[in-house]
Amino acid sequence: MKKNIIYLLLLFFVLLYFPSAEALSLIGKSTGPITYIPGTFQVHHYAYSDTNTPVKIYVDAGPFSHIRVSEVVDNQFDLIFDFPAEEYIPSGEYRLALSISENSESTAAISTQVAVSKIFLVKVLSYEKDVNIHLNAPSINQGNNLTLSLTVESVGYPDIDAVQGKITIHNSQQELLGTIFTETKSLPGLESLSFTPTFDSSKLPSSAYEVRAIVSYDGKFKTANTTFQIGNMDLQLLNYSSSLLPGFNDFSITVKNNWGNSLRNVYAKIFVGQQELLQTPSMNLEPWQEGKMKAIVQIPFGPGVYQGILKLFFEGEQKEVPITLQVVAPTPTLFVSEKKNFFESFYFIPTLVVLFILLVILSLLIIQKRFGGYKQDAV
Repeated sequence: MKKNIIYLLLLFFVLLYFPSAEALSLIGKSTGPITYIPGTFQVHHYAYSDTNTPVKIYVDAGPFSHIRVSEVVDNQFDLIFDFPAEEYIPSGEYRLALSISENSESTAAISTQVAVSKIFLVKVLSYEKDVNIHLNAPSINQGNNLTLSLTVESVGYPDIDAVQGKITIHNSQQELLGTIFTETKSLPGLESLSFTPTFDSSKLPSSAYEVRAIVSYDGKFKTANTTFQIGNMDLQLLNYSSSLLPGFNDFSITVKNNWGNSLRNVYAKIFVGQQELLQTPSMNLEPWQEGKMKAIVQIPFGPGVYQGILKLFFEGEQKEVPITLQVVAPTPTLFVSEKKNFFESFYFIPTLVVLFILLVILSLLIIQKRFGGYKQDAV
């Protein structure tokens, strides 16, 4: 009892002298990576709350000697990113930290200090001429022309005097179909420009194609590749369930819309000989979209390989695709496994018998010891 009273008194004094730790908050607009540009500055405004004590604000600015914090007024301050033109910072990525903590000086035996921090990422780009390029070629319908998009983005501080693109179009056999040269333009540092040339693809057949671009800029080069497709109103068969068991099976058919318009009322039927085995529910496909049709099929045939026809229906049109179905015999392993489990379920019976015998022997020993003691007492 005396120990319990001592513990309660200690707990009382700890709670009495332990200062309350409030959730110090730092409020400000979230920022992404900051690009270092010499000769510029940025101002980020912050406020703090949920504290009744003075605070201390400090910045881990890394190699940036001119990043500073303004005077605090009404729990608000500015973080100033000052990048002087004459200051040289090596290229790379730098993580900087803004921290704020309670600056309380408590005379209590036990005290706490609450702090909160915010991390900034500053990217210092190349001091050499450098670019990133982005090439885009949209898929189109047969009979249309192709409009390409080539974007060149400067990722260095120096200006680039001359930027030009060479674009080539190739078919699936890697044969050259045409070449386009863009005009030559200048590109200021850290800015971007775009070219949108047009290629006459109106006579090309429905197929997949490749576009290659080489961008030259003041004696340097960058390359990019992309692909596009010329399509027509067609539904392509990509995959189907080809291995089945006699009886009922889940069946799936994967198809793709082969053009830049929607396809409505898409469904499929499967025939083996003159017998229709399956018709799937209908679905709609958006431009260039893949879709999967599912249904239950009953296979009335025995094991073997059967040739069939898969009919695809879409937008009032239909097409036939030859397919091969392999019907395999069900394996008997499932029955053997069930039979084995049936017998294994009785393996516990010998164990119960052994336990019962041991309990009987133990009971007899206890009885013998107890009655043997009574007889000795009687003597």
